[in-house]
Amino acid sequence: MSYPPRGPVPPRSQPARPQPYQNPYAQQWPAGGGGYPAQRRPQQQGPWQRQLQWPPPQFQQPQWQPPAPKRSGSAWWLVLPLVVLGLMVGYYALTQGADDTATVDGVDYLHEDYAVPAVGEGPTQVVDTLDNPAALTDNPLYVQPVPIPVRCEPSDVTNVRDTAELQRRMDELSECLTRTFGPALEASGFQAYQPRVLVYDSAGVTPCGDLDMPNAFYCGANQGIYLSADLYRIAGTHQSRIDYVMAHEYAHNVQGRTGILIQRVYEQRKAVSEAGELEVNRRLETQADCLAASFVTSVADSVGYTDADRQEILSAARSVGDDQFLPPEDLPSTHGTSASRALWTERGFGATVFGDCNTFVAPADEVR
Repeated sequence: MSYPPRGPVPPRSQPARPQPYQNPYAQQWPAGGGGYPAQRRPQQQGPWQRQLQWPPPQFQQPQWQPPAPKRSGSAWWLVLPLVVLGLMVGYYALTQGADDTATVDGVDYLHEDYAVPAVGEGPTQVVDTLDNPAALTDNPLYVQPVPIPVRCEPSDVTNVRDTAELQRRMDELSECLTRTFGPALEASGFQAYQPRVLVYDSAGVTPCGDLDMPNAFYCGANQGIYLSADLYRIAGTHQSRIDYVMAHEYAHNVQGRTGILIQRVYEQRKAVSEAGELEVNRRLETQADCLAASFVTSVADSVGYTDADRQEILSAARSVGDDQFLPPEDLPSTHGTSASRALWTERGFGATVFGDCNTFVAPADEVR
């Protein structure tokens, strides 16, 4: 999800065009479809419907630091006389930040010893790249392997209309997502962060705008994820579809932790046309689709995602393409066509390194 730029911004020789507040799942869908509503501006004041003590919106400068030291774990490989196994463990120690594989029910899961940060613990601001284009095209995250498999055992939702059940599963998925992406972030020199997730069932205001229904969005101002209790009206009632929406929003959190989210703003302000601005935003959104799909593959064994679930997710990606709501003369737009969103979702399913989701170097016709 995009959010209004805050903090330091680069100078430009002409007045800055307003940056639209855009949510990939924010549109109010009237019965029978159609009617793509106008984009709304974020509101900066207004009472919370729920009193959440979230940090104030700020930005931090990037912390380009060496990979975090390995967490404590088994040291059997130090004495193992097999050189090949030693090299394999060394590879994961360097790229994943921890040698924490464990066997559970016959499956060798990665990141079992990774200490997932508590909700809201750690950096209170998204990373500001201070205009570093390489944050988009050559991010350190891109060389990290997609961890497969990672254990994730969220509670089943027996009724997608039950707010408490949905909140519980989304909280558990957030922990799974952090266990999946956290070691790669730390191995890249960044800090992992597990965002707060709010499943809401009434109106309210966030630092990034109104709590509309139905809706789902990531707010960079407080690094929070917001999902409406009637999310099924957007994503459908299939659980894998709702999980995918959650993973997409979390992918924006990953972009926030790696400087991608803010660098998008710098690149948009350099654009010489509205078309250029829109293309940058589509690259951001389709990358989030790809990262979300990579998570599905990472946890497929433990969650039990099947080929049928992947087809449901691809269908969900197509259903929110810009061409589903806009006439041809208004395309391309902000988030990508059905074909582009499905393309990057499918690539995410097969990604082996996070660089497979590098939409910022992809041909323009792949991010329409």
